Amino acid sequence: MNKKTKVTLGVLLIAAAIVFLMITAFGSSSMYYLTVDEALAKGGEITGRPVRLNGGIQRGSVTFDIQQPLLVFNLTSETGSLIKVAYRGVKPDNMAQATQAIVEGKLRQDGTFEATKLMLSCPSKYEGKTYEGDQGSR
Repeated sequence: MNKKTKVTLGVLLIAAAIVFLMITAFGSSSMYYLTVDEALAKGGEITGRPVRLNGGIQRGSVTFDIQQPLLVFNLTSETGSLIKVAYRGVKPDNMAQATQAIVEGKLRQDGTFEATKLMLSCPSKYEGKTYEGDQGSR
């Protein structure tokens, strides 16, 4: 083999390795981002696949078993649809104030969403108060 052929093969091998690593990295981190209604509409299509869900936390549905530890609550949509979420791990301190949640995990066959990651959104304590006669900007 001459020098030019060796260099060409080396460059092709490195390029193939880079493409393989990029495909592997993007493939493992890709996941659907869905609302509760979208997830319910897709149903079996997303069962067992990595999914990220966004929805409201239904008041009164939150239970926590400290022995397991297992946090269970319902995620709701704007139309009132529900998905039961089960999260194994420590209960977040701000769970009582949370109004929205983003969960990552997989939808099980029984319709329960098994979350591996839980991110909460709470009402902002930094929003300005509205006073009588306040016109907003001055």
